[in-house]
Amino acid sequence: MATKTTSTTSRNQGASAAMPQHVFMVGNNNALEEIKDKLTNSSKEREVISITGMGGIGKTTLAKNVYEDKDIKRHFDIRAWITVSQSYSLDDLLRVLLQSIDVSSPTEEQSVLLQSIDASSPTEEQSAGTFELKDKVRKLLLGKRYLIAIDDIWSTQVWDDLKICFPSEKRNGSRVLLTTRLTNVATHASSGGLPFSMPTLSKEESWDLFCKKIFAKESCPPIEFQEIGRDIVMKCKGLPLSIILMAGILSKAKMKVEDWENVARDVALSSTLYEEQNCEKILLLSYNHLPENLKTCFLYLGVFPEDYEIPVRRLVGYWVAQGFVEDDEALVANNKEEVGWQKLQDLIDRNLIFVEKRGCCGRIKTCKIHDLTHEMCLRLAKGKNILHVIDDKFHVGQSSKEISQEEEENGNFWVSLQSISNISRLDFEHRTLQKCHSFLAMFPSKYGFGYDGGSPIFTNYLFTATSIQVLDLQFVFPYLPASLWINNLSQLRYLALHISAFSGSLSILSSLKNLQTLILYSARPYGVVYLTLPKTPQLRELCILKGPSFHFKDDEENLILENLTTFLWLSDLCCNNEALMVRIPNVKKLGVRYEKPKRRDNMHPIDLLHTLSHLEQLEDIRFYGYQSLRYNRLVYIPKPYDFPPKLKKLKFSNTWMILGITMTILGRLPNLEVLQLKWNAFDDSETEWEQVEEGFPKLKVLVFQSQSLCRWKDSDFTFPSLECLVLKNSSLKSLPYESLSGCPCLKIIHLEGLCSDGVLESAKKIQNDGDGLLEVREENIYIMGAFLDL
Repeated sequence: MATKTTSTTSRNQGASAAMPQHVFMVGNNNALEEIKDKLTNSSKEREVISITGMGGIGKTTLAKNVYEDKDIKRHFDIRAWITVSQSYSLDDLLRVLLQSIDVSSPTEEQSVLLQSIDASSPTEEQSAGTFELKDKVRKLLLGKRYLIAIDDIWSTQVWDDLKICFPSEKRNGSRVLLTTRLTNVATHASSGGLPFSMPTLSKEESWDLFCKKIFAKESCPPIEFQEIGRDIVMKCKGLPLSIILMAGILSKAKMKVEDWENVARDVALSSTLYEEQNCEKILLLSYNHLPENLKTCFLYLGVFPEDYEIPVRRLVGYWVAQGFVEDDEALVANNKEEVGWQKLQDLIDRNLIFVEKRGCCGRIKTCKIHDLTHEMCLRLAKGKNILHVIDDKFHVGQSSKEISQEEEENGNFWVSLQSISNISRLDFEHRTLQKCHSFLAMFPSKYGFGYDGGSPIFTNYLFTATSIQVLDLQFVFPYLPASLWINNLSQLRYLALHISAFSGSLSILSSLKNLQTLILYSARPYGVVYLTLPKTPQLRELCILKGPSFHFKDDEENLILENLTTFLWLSDLCCNNEALMVRIPNVKKLGVRYEKPKRRDNMHPIDLLHTLSHLEQLEDIRFYGYQSLRYNRLVYIPKPYDFPPKLKKLKFSNTWMILGITMTILGRLPNLEVLQLKWNAFDDSETEWEQVEEGFPKLKVLVFQSQSLCRWKDSDFTFPSLECLVLKNSSLKSLPYESLSGCPCLKIIHLEGLCSDGVLESAKKIQNDGDGLLEVREENIYIMGAFLDL
C-alpha cells in the first residue's frame, strides 16, 4: 500500500494551475513564518488568509514559498493552486481547479470521480455546466484537510463565485490562501482577522536580493561599484520587482563605473514617485535599455492573455516566422530557432520573463511575465498601434475606423482574439487588413473543440488578410474549411489548425511557398491520418498533436523537403518506406508512433530503425508504442552501428522492450546524451539491471518513469558524463551507491511520485558523502509502504 508523505499539486496541470519548480525569495522570513502559522494553527474552522499589497511587492512569491514549504505539504491532504487575473471565466477556473486537485487516500466515491475526470475527453470537459463543475470540486475536497491557493484576485465576485466549492462543515482545519492588490477584496474574503499586508524589503534585504540577482551569488560587487549600487537599490524603495529589473539592466551593462552611473541617473528620475509608479517607471527603463531587435520580441508577449503560461517553443516559432530573428547572427548560424532561444534567454536574464517550467533535461518549457510587465507591454503596443486584443472589453488597440491614414501606412499589426463575443469587431477596412501579420486565437477553453459560430465572419477575414505570416487557430474553428481561404495567404510562415480543415489532404498547401511551420491539432487520441506530403519547400517543422500519427502516401516522385528538420508523429509503417524517407533527408527530430493493426492476425514486426539509419542528420528520436505490444514481443532492437551517427536523444514509451539487451545496446551509442525511458518502455520479464563497463560514455540525462525495474545492481562502473538522474513512479528499492557516487558530473537526482524509503535514503547518502554540489529534488513524493519481493 502506498502512503503519501507530501501532498501533490496536480495530475494534469492547466495553464493557470502550474507551479514553477523553484521559487527564489530573499527576505521576508518573518512574513513566511507568520503565514505558515496562520495556515497550521489549531483552529478547526475553514479559514481564509489573504495577502495584500501593491503590484511587484512579492505577494505571489511569498505565497508560492509557503505553498511549497515541506511543513505545509505534510500538514494538508490536498493542495491546489489557481491563478485568476482580471479577466476570467468561472467555468475555466473550475476546470483548472479540478485538474490541479490530487487526493491522498481517496474515498470510494472520490476514486470514481477522479477516474471520471481523468477519462473525460476535452469535449466532455467543455460541456460540463457550472453547477456540475462546482459539485465535482466540492466532492473531491469533502472530508479532507485542504489548502487551496488562489492567486491574483481582482474582485469580491470571484470569491463569492468560488467559496461554495470549499466545504467548511467538517471542521478539519482546511485553509484558503488568497493574494490580491485590493484591500477591500482581501477584507471581504478573509476570516475575521485583518489581511496580511505585504511589507517592502529592508535596505539590507534589498541589497542582498540585488547582489544575488546580478552576480548569481551572495558576494557583493567590487568596492568601487558598491556606493553606486546601493544608491540604485535605495531608489527601488524595497520593491522586489523593481530591484530585480534594475539587476537585469546592470547585468547586461559593461562593468564600468560610468555605465552604472548612467543607469543611476536614469533611475533617479523616477525616485520621487509612489512605489508602484516607481516600479512602472523602472519597467519602462528596462524596456528602453533593450536592443532594438529585442524590443519587438518583448512587445509580442502582449498577444498572450494576462497570467498565461506561455509555451516557449510556440513563442520562439512565432518570433522566427515574424522575422524578429533576421539578423546577421541568425543568417551565419543558419539556425534561426537557436537565435530565437538566445533572445528568450536574454529577456530572462533581464528579469522581464520568468521561467515557469523546465523539462527533465533542463530546457525551458513554459514562461510567464509579471502582471505589471504585461500591462506595460499592452500599453506600449497600443501606443505604437501594433497590437489589437479583441477580448470581452475590446479595450486594447484601436478599432479600424479610428486608425489614421498615416498610422495605416507606417506599420503592421498583430491580432490576439481572446473572446468570441466580440468576433464581429473584426471589421477592419480592407487596406488595414492587408497590414495584419499575426492572427492568434487565444480563447478560453469554453470556445474550443467544435465551436464554429464565428466561421462565416472569420472566413471572410482570412480571405482578405493576405499578409498574415502567423496564423494559430489550432484549438478553435475545427470546421473552418481551409480551401476557402488558404490560397490567399501566400505570405504565411506559421500555420496551426485543426486537422479537419484539410479534409484528408494537404495538397492545398502547395501555394504556401513560404510556409515554415505546420502544426495540426486533432482531438482524437489514437488513429492514423492518411495524407500526402505538402509541396512546401521552406517547411522546417511538421507536427500533429494530441494522438494520431501521419501515414503519408508517396505520390510525389520529385518532392524533397530539404529544409524539414522536425517531424512529429510519423506512422511506423512509413518508416519502412525508403522512398518516403529519402524525401526528408535532413530531419533532426523525429517522432514515430506505432500503428496498431485492426486485427490481431495483421500484426507486423517492429524494427525500430529499419530505414531511419539513412537519415544521417537525426539527433532526436521518440518512439511511442501501444499497450498490446506487451503480448506480441515484436519490437526489434538494432545493433549500435545501425543507429544514425549523430543521435543524441532517445525517448521510448509503451514499446515493451527487453531491459537487459536494450540497455546494453543503447549504452554503446557513442554520442547519446539524453535517454528517457517512460511508461512501459520495457516489459516486466526482467527487473534487474547493472551498468556495464564503458557504457553510456556521453549520457548526461537518464530518466526512468513507470518502469518495472526493481533492482539496480551496484558496480564499479559509473556514468562519466551523467549530470541528471530522474526517477518518476519508480519501483526501485534503492540506488546503486558506488555507480552513482562515482559520477564526476552528477548534479541532480530528481525523485517524483511513487518512491521507496530505500531510494530516498540512498539518494541522501550519495548527496551527504559527496562534495556538496549534488542536489536531491523531491517532488510530490509517495512513499511505498511495502514492496513485493521480486
